Amino acid sequence: MTDAACVCFCQAADHVLKLAPITVLPAATDVPSSLAWGVGLGDSVAGDPTRVILKLRDRFGNDRAVGGELSSISFDYIRAGQLSAVWEHRPDLVPETFSVRDNDDGTYTITYL
Repeated sequence: MTDAACVCFCQAADHVLKLAPITVLPAATDVPSSLAWGVGLGDSVAGDPTRVILKLRDRFGNDRAVGGELSSISFDYIRAGQLSAVWEHRPDLVPETFSVRDNDDGTYTITYL
């Protein structure tokens, strides 16, 4: 759900009363309710840019429709699979170059190498 304006009508007996428009806004951003998708969440190729899209939502699952809300980003790396032996000896092999683009609609595009 994005910000929405609603007009309410009340009926009592044979009279209908039209009330002023009411604007319904999402609640504050709730990270656990937000979504992330993109190639960057799974397989990627070292040295090739890859992306993750974040969609911020409130605790009720309503989409946040504005930008400027993301204050910080951190990465957690799962070091497993065939490369775990390499990571044991080279802990420096992590994405260090990344950018975050605010799409001004509640989504953020994170690109990293």
